[in-house]
Amino acid sequence: MIPLFLILILVIILLAPYAILLVRRQIMLKEIKALALRCGFKVKSLHKLVFFARNRGNKYDLVFVGKQRVYAVKLWSALHSDSTLVVCPDNSYYVARGVGEPFEQKGRGEYNLRDKRKKVPDTQLALKLRGNRETVPIMLFYPSCKRVMQRRGKDILVYEQGDRVFGKRMYFPDGFKSLILEGAEATRTDVATVSGGKYDA
Repeated sequence: MIPLFLILILVIILLAPYAILLVRRQIMLKEIKALALRCGFKVKSLHKLVFFARNRGNKYDLVFVGKQRVYAVKLWSALHSDSTLVVCPDNSYYVARGVGEPFEQKGRGEYNLRDKRKKVPDTQLALKLRGNRETVPIMLFYPSCKRVMQRRGKDILVYEQGDRVFGKRMYFPDGFKSLILEGAEATRTDVATVSGGKYDA
């Protein structure tokens, strides 16, 4: 019979990557929320514990409400930083690890499909949260995978920040922070234009 302490050690080892992921996600969300509030956005969490949000949830996780637009955010986290998220044309995906550039096996046993292909559900945002503002759907990756790409036969497309993935614009935390700052600057410009003066931050 296996000793209890060995079982506990095994459980801790298995759960450690998930615990680290949740802690990192929570720290990232705290930083982005603080920035958004300083920039004049209202931040609404659509879950009681938003850092537990599932990648394939059928609703958005956070909403950043500005004067002109709403950023509807779906969180997506990678358990392993060396993984590749492979997006399929039918709105499904699978995760690969140990692959080369752009999608070549580097050596024997290094190419490994981590899981089966999974479907990504359509993500909806309630009308009352959108109002009359422009809605910008965001896929916020963190902790991030090595790359996000699509493969169609022999053709490889590697996604960059701002590209559309699963009907949303893909961003990492630094890119999304820049987007929030741009939204704040756009609002300041509008205020200055209407008042006929220069905005003082």
